[in-house]
Amino acid sequence: MVKKRVAIIGAGVSGLSGIKSCLEEGLEPTCFERRNDIGGLWNFTDKYVLLSHHNYGCLLSKHVEDGCPSIYKSLVSNISKETFCFSDFPMPENFPNFLPNAKYLEYCKLYAEHFQLLKYIKFKTTVCQVQKHSDFDSNGQWVVTTENDGEKATTVFDAVTVCSGQYVYPLLPLDSFPDVNKFKGKILHCREYKEPMEFDGKKVLIIGLGNSGADLASELCTRASQVYLSSKRGVCMFRRLGRDGYPFDLSFITRFQNWIQLSGPPALSRFLYEKYMNDQFDHGFYDIKPECIEMKEPLVNEELPSRILAGLVIMKPGITKFTETSAQFVDGTTVDNLDVVIFATGYEVRFPFLDESVIQADFNEGFLYKNIFPVNLQKPTLFFIGFIQPVGSIAATVEIQNRWAMRLFKEKRWLQSMHPGQGHALGQPAPDFVIPLDWRYNVFNVSKGNCRRVNYIEYMDDLASNINAKPNIMKLLLTDPVLGLKIFFGTTNPYQYRLTGPGKWAGAREAILTQWDRIEKPMAFVSTSTHPCTDHSQLHMGFKQPCPPTAPPEVEVGVPHIENGRASIYQSVVTNTSKEMMCFSDFPFPENSPNFLHNTKLLAYYRAYADQFDLLKHIHFKTLVCSVKKCPDFLCTGQWNVIIEKNGKQETLIFDAVMVCSGHHEQPFYPLESFPGIKRFKGEYFHSRQYKNSHGFEGKRVLIVGMGNSAADIAVEISRTASQVFLSTRRGAWVMSRVYDQGFPWDICFDTRFQNWIRNTLPTPIIGWLTEKKMNTWFDHANFGLQPCDRTQFKEPLLNDEIPSRITCGFVTVKPNVKEFSETAVTFNDGTVEEDIHVIIFATGYAYSFPFLDESLTNIETNKADLYKCVIPPNLEKPTLGIIGLIQPLGPIMPTSELQARWLTSIIKGICRYPSVNKVLDDIAKKKETFTKRFGTTRENRLQVDFIEYLDDLASDIGVKPNIWQLFLTDPILAVELFFGPCTPVQYRLTGPGKWNQARKQILTTRDRIVKSTKSRVVNKQNVTSVSFIFLLADEYGHTCYRINAAQARGTTYSCISKQ
Repeated sequence: MVKKRVAIIGAGVSGLSGIKSCLEEGLEPTCFERRNDIGGLWNFTDKYVLLSHHNYGCLLSKHVEDGCPSIYKSLVSNISKETFCFSDFPMPENFPNFLPNAKYLEYCKLYAEHFQLLKYIKFKTTVCQVQKHSDFDSNGQWVVTTENDGEKATTVFDAVTVCSGQYVYPLLPLDSFPDVNKFKGKILHCREYKEPMEFDGKKVLIIGLGNSGADLASELCTRASQVYLSSKRGVCMFRRLGRDGYPFDLSFITRFQNWIQLSGPPALSRFLYEKYMNDQFDHGFYDIKPECIEMKEPLVNEELPSRILAGLVIMKPGITKFTETSAQFVDGTTVDNLDVVIFATGYEVRFPFLDESVIQADFNEGFLYKNIFPVNLQKPTLFFIGFIQPVGSIAATVEIQNRWAMRLFKEKRWLQSMHPGQGHALGQPAPDFVIPLDWRYNVFNVSKGNCRRVNYIEYMDDLASNINAKPNIMKLLLTDPVLGLKIFFGTTNPYQYRLTGPGKWAGAREAILTQWDRIEKPMAFVSTSTHPCTDHSQLHMGFKQPCPPTAPPEVEVGVPHIENGRASIYQSVVTNTSKEMMCFSDFPFPENSPNFLHNTKLLAYYRAYADQFDLLKHIHFKTLVCSVKKCPDFLCTGQWNVIIEKNGKQETLIFDAVMVCSGHHEQPFYPLESFPGIKRFKGEYFHSRQYKNSHGFEGKRVLIVGMGNSAADIAVEISRTASQVFLSTRRGAWVMSRVYDQGFPWDICFDTRFQNWIRNTLPTPIIGWLTEKKMNTWFDHANFGLQPCDRTQFKEPLLNDEIPSRITCGFVTVKPNVKEFSETAVTFNDGTVEEDIHVIIFATGYAYSFPFLDESLTNIETNKADLYKCVIPPNLEKPTLGIIGLIQPLGPIMPTSELQARWLTSIIKGICRYPSVNKVLDDIAKKKETFTKRFGTTRENRLQVDFIEYLDDLASDIGVKPNIWQLFLTDPILAVELFFGPCTPVQYRLTGPGKWNQARKQILTTRDRIVKSTKSRVVNKQNVTSVSFIFLLADEYGHTCYRINAAQARGTTYSCISKQ
């Protein structure tokens, strides 16, 4: 018997599953792919081909991907591996949960090789035309014309499957943007975007808030001078990390959740959808809340909220018009001096190889039965696979589409009519028309006719039912209850559709029951395969003075740095504390300043502060302090001899007092003796102080030693260009996001007197449990290899919004402490080895020293500072020298240093009485004991203090601490804000010396200024929908079942009490 021949256009995800579905049904597939490799959309390339030269010598080029899908280099899957895989081929367990495009392409190649699909693909072959055969009405055949190396060929096929993708032809609606033709800057569609380097220093406007628009904005803002993101309608946004740090789709795409959504009225479905999306942060706070809740494919991005909070991305509403250099928006605002406009406005679907008489691709009207067959064809032998927008996995969707279409084609069970309400398919009466449209409008709230949008589980079950591949859950609950419960309450993964029917896979049940093992495998302390790099050229890595490649490592790291003698930061540093908490007490940031500030904006604030109070005239620039020594008559006068050097000349000055404000991030702590074999290492190694930016790390394998803020920041930044980043930690760390409860800055919620009272009142074990519970709200630190060794003590948290997602996407791998180095490899304490390491960055902190002070004045041995009130050395006969800022508060350093300076000034002037030496030593001993119990004795924690407790202690001495209990009687509104609201610096200007008459107003308007910087887009408010409490309980029950599944996979028990 002659096999039926099927032409498949495109060898991407849809095409590969199409080939396999044909083989399963005994059909003969031929796949045409215009590129030289498989993968379709996931096959990244940035190559260009030369066409001609412009008259002025400018190079004109045509993109090599014309007619093919195109992606940017940093693209990562929005769906996790357990839902994004093919139904009978799970991804390798060591693959990250969210896959970079190169990793997913690797998976596609493994799939093609495993099922021997490559031999059915004709590469570098373009389909020019697909026409009906002359006898189409009787045999349904098609004539396919192709071109390869300039030669055309014509072949007859019994059926054609179009798998060319829906992300090929950019939708560029320039007619909708008045005067855009006048704009003199660069205009491009997001399809043309590849990498951010060409946008350095540019002011960029991105139009469209879809996944591409958000990804480009998040990435470009690290290189551009400013990024604006324009959205007319807003969007529902999720992080990739859902509850407990597991992929969000594990709890979102379940049959139980789907049943809740479909059982109640559409208003309830939208309410639950909004509740779920706002669990992570309040969309209204970030001006991305949609004007109407649409249950569509969500925007998946974890970086955008923190970028908005830091002012790196500014949200804008719709555009009214362009000028030569600016854009005007519907709220009346204007952005001037724009350099680039990027349209992230989606794609239009075209089929240039099909005649319009065959099909009219208007996806605003429903023309495909089951989103596969054209309704106007006499014979359903033309299939469109993948032209659909499920709220779920596209890979699983196209696979079931292919299986359904090929089964129908093989059995020749033609539809009597393709019009709604007539005929049948596979014995099913009155076929629906995709999904009942009235229901679609109510639930999805979409523009009429967008028939590509479907309910994922309902659509998958519909097709699976037709080919007897849908799991019978009720039957399974009786015969195999463990599996039945997993299918109903667990993630709806593709394996469920291989339990029965055609194409049944014997490994389906095991794959379903073991999915949590594969989810957790890559999350913590996982060794990845090596990726040798052939480029061993000189690394510049943003050094001010790069070292010669022939120099030995110990010479390389010892090269004098241009910033020796002062603190040094990397280019991308953003503050870890918000503007309202870190401002000077009588000089608030401008209300439109972002909540977290890039270092350039913070420097501008310092300069404004200096100008406001006329401070510059008191500063001697380019002046080095060589020595500070007591005057001979110090016992009587308390004076100091200060030797300075300027322009090569030294001078001795006498001062009545000295404030040391030189900081403690100058001298790198570089414990090379703790790392055996480091002298043998042939790559480059240096301290994080020398790091400036990610230039030069392209394609490198980088190890970062340390787990502080610098280590995490550098790991995230380098992971965008390096081939792999490893992050080694001895003790782990609690990681917090700048985006905290409801999207407010973390310290606004954390540093309150009420929270501080709870922490200082409850027993230590309870505080430890509450701290751990709160820290694990975002993600389970144990699953990511980040959980601190000693969870009972709390130190300065690691503030980073991206490190969990970089780990879960496989860009950063967490490793334990280093055991030893070899010439090119590193061995860790768990026995794992990573080969071909090119660069090591030691983010091991700083050693604190004051070379201009006599050693007898301070005890800074191993970061241990015995200072009264953390300011004055206790052995001074006269308290006329203080060290400002040698402290690590669990809060902002600026108001801490400011209050230290105010306190020291009052001591020097004699306003505050300085206690006797015995009392000073007793105070130091008592506080040392308290802080040791609270923060531990590690080197990193010896300067830590409780932020509010410490500030109140200093403020009490100088009479500026607010009397809250008195205020509850005289000004209860202010008192409530002081006690329950953030402990902002302005509180210490309400009374006493330095009182500021604007202090009360500033305190009561704190939240207005916080919101002001994010409210840059007008959003129409919605009425709140009331729903039945029973559905909310059901929703929480579904998440509880999800957590039980996770706990069982880890071999632990789940306590409902601990998860309330």
